[in-house]
Amino acid sequence: MKISIESSITRYRNRHKVKGLCQDCSKLALVCRSRCEIHNERNNHYTREACRKTYVQRKAEGRCPKCGVPLVEGEGVICVNCIILKKLSAQGRIK
Repeated sequence: MKISIESSITRYRNRHKVKGLCQDCSKLALVCRSRCEIHNERNNHYTREACRKTYVQRKAEGRCPKCGVPLVEGEGVICVNCIILKKLSAQGRIK
């Protein structure tokens, strides 16, 4: 019986998640998190960097940095749809 690497990693992470341990190193995980403080910070740093690169790339290509839709002539940096969603969320209509 051959077990794939991905399934064993998934089972490992699920076992640790149930026990309240970090899915990467077996230390105690933060409350309501699946990683310890060190690995949570690393993951947050990676996510911030990836989002920043995507934002800069979309802006350079002339697309909306938030959703990636091509900007129409006369639109500013952000597309009309994102502006409307921002206003509605500020009014409390959308969470």
